Amino acid sequence: MSSTAKVKIPFNPIMFRWAREWRGISIEEAAKKVNKKPEDILAWENNEKNPTVKQARDLSDLYGRSFLEFFLPEPPDVYIPKSVPDFRMHRGIIGPEENRIASDIHRWAEAHRISALDLFTETDEHLPVLPKQIFSNIKTSPDTAANNARIALNFTFEEQAKLQKDELNKLPDILRRKFEAAGILTLRRSDLKNAKMRGMCIAEFPLPVIVFSKESPAAQAYTLAHEFAHVIIKESGITGQEKSEYVSQPIEKWCDQFAAAFLMPHIELENICGKKPNVPQALISDSDLQNLAAHASIASG
Repeated sequence: MSSTAKVKIPFNPIMFRWAREWRGISIEEAAKKVNKKPEDILAWENNEKNPTVKQARDLSDLYGRSFLEFFLPEPPDVYIPKSVPDFRMHRGIIGPEENRIASDIHRWAEAHRISALDLFTETDEHLPVLPKQIFSNIKTSPDTAANNARIALNFTFEEQAKLQKDELNKLPDILRRKFEAAGILTLRRSDLKNAKMRGMCIAEFPLPVIVFSKESPAAQAYTLAHEFAHVIIKESGITGQEKSEYVSQPIEKWCDQFAAAFLMPHIELENICGKKPNVPQALISDSDLQNLAAHASIASG
């Protein structure tokens, strides 16, 4: 053999295809990302050509897998979480990049849940289990479900309303502590908006998971309450920005109604605004909204 002959690197072409499909990337997209033609990607996956080490490293970065995995004899046994209903799809086109980010967040949340369960087992600590009375379904009045949830969490509206003006930004953290004490793993991610997400719920028991984003305190509180509703009805889901299409989504609509009833109980609303009018008002002033928010200790903005 000539001293200048190139030694073929023993990549396993099966692993190139597996990693790409695991990441949810098309051949065309992979080719564009590494500045090659789609035929080249296919040739690498079919063992007709071999990428350089640099090209293979670029693929590993793109696919989010270890470079060394390309040398494995077969794909590793990777945990694949159960699919979660995606309510973003009802509010516009979601691109492949947003779906990949959503999948990453889902896997990340599942990994945290598994690790937390393992930790409870290893330390023999008591795993909090949600009380049965907290659960409901979408046929139940959101007001009734919200009241039952507050009782189960031992979190009265009076406790919430006692927050001072300079403490209003603490409500999301208070909700998070209440949820976790009851047995709900509550995680924050800053990149949810990159996937056109507001929140996620993995309704697996024990230790269901809520994922929320870093928004304004009021928005965080609402998202937490909305995802809490998903836990209560034992329905996983990826939540997006609210639009009129929600009307056709009974689960999301109920969860929104629950969130509103949980943060501002109907009876408290009546105490401030009076009985519901027969004809809805055409406009609610900013000052009225601010008064309502202040009464419920919900930071505006």
